[in-house]
Parts: sequence; structure tokens; C-alpha cells
Amino acid sequence: QDGETGFLYKQGDYINLATKIENAINNWEKSKEIIEKAYNHALENYSIEKCANKVNEVYEKVLKENKKCIK
Repeated sequence: QDGETGFLYKQGDYINLATKIENAINNWEKSKEIIEKAYNHALENYSIEKCANKVNEVYEKVLKENKKCIK
């Protein structure tokens, strides 16, 4: 989320990117808060276990759907 857990810019818009970088540098205290939120968000949502479980769910769904097609 832009300004909450990171900084988003318009793809290909180098001026927008430069502005985001400049704002991050000039507002370092706010940037540190965003970095901490991003780190915590990643820990909560993207652990190895959670990602592996999501991949496993996809495999199970595909296998279940293929069994229906074969019968």
C-alpha cells in the first residue's frame, strides 16, 4: 500500500519515481515507519509456511479438478 507498507510509482515514469525517492529521503522518520510496517507485513503474510501452503492448495485444487475430468 503506497505510503503505508511501501512506495509505489507509475511504471515508466522516472519523474514520479524520483519524486517518491526524494520524499522518502526528505521524510526519513516517516520512511522508517513505512519500512517497519513493510517488514512486519511481509513476516505476517509471506512466511515460507504460508507460501508453501498456498502452493499446496493450488496443487490440490488442480488434482481435484483433473480427477473430475477423467471420470
